[in-house]
Amino acid sequence: MLRYSLAATVLLLSPTLFDLWRHTRGDQQPSPTRLLLALFNSASAFFLVSFQVHEKSYLLPLAPLAFLVLDDPIFVGWVSVTAAFR
Repeated sequence: MLRYSLAATVLLLSPTLFDLWRHTRGDQQPSPTRLLLALFNSASAFFLVSFQVHEKSYLLPLAPLAFLVLDDPIFVGWVSVTAAFR
C-alpha cells in the first residue's frame, strides 16, 4: 500500500511539476498565482493519496488558497466549504 501511495503521489504531482518547469526557462520566474496554485495542487495530491489521512491535514492545501481569495473568491470559497465536509 505504501508503494502504491508513493506512485500515485508522484503521478499526481507530475503535471504540476511539468507546468512549473515549463514556465521557469531562462530568467523567467513563475507568477505568484501560478506558484500558489502549484502549492495547492501538490498539497492536495499528498492529501488525496497519502498513506495515512487525517481530517485536519486538509488545512495544508487551504493555506495557499487564502492568498488567492481576492483573485478568485468563488473558487476559494467553494474549496473551503467542501473541505469542511471531508
